[in-house]
Amino acid sequence: MLNDFGTGPDGLPGNDDAGAISAWFVFSALGFYPDCPATESYRLGYPLFDKIVVKLDQKFYSGSEIVIEKRGIPERSPSQISIVQDGETVKGWDVSHESLTKGSYLTFFNSENHNGE
Repeated sequence: MLNDFGTGPDGLPGNDDAGAISAWFVFSALGFYPDCPATESYRLGYPLFDKIVVKLDQKFYSGSEIVIEKRGIPERSPSQISIVQDGETVKGWDVSHESLTKGSYLTFFNSENHNGE
């Protein structure tokens, strides 16, 4: 994200392919990505921003927002990452669409500095 995207004329790496590359960037900046369209899970990475709030339309989702927070993770070359969703440590690298859209708080920590908050 930091190397290949920018605000200049060459800000996208190649053809945007009807928005596919831009969508990848937005999801990746959030810290998760739907790596297989045939499943309802998202693959976790780490967010670009320190805090992100995604407002959910309650006509379609039961939750009101998804809050994503990054604590103590450097922008480049992150070390070990721990992820907590709604107070529970995430096992593996997946979260479900349903768990996010019911309203969720995802926190990404640097494992070396995480003290169980």
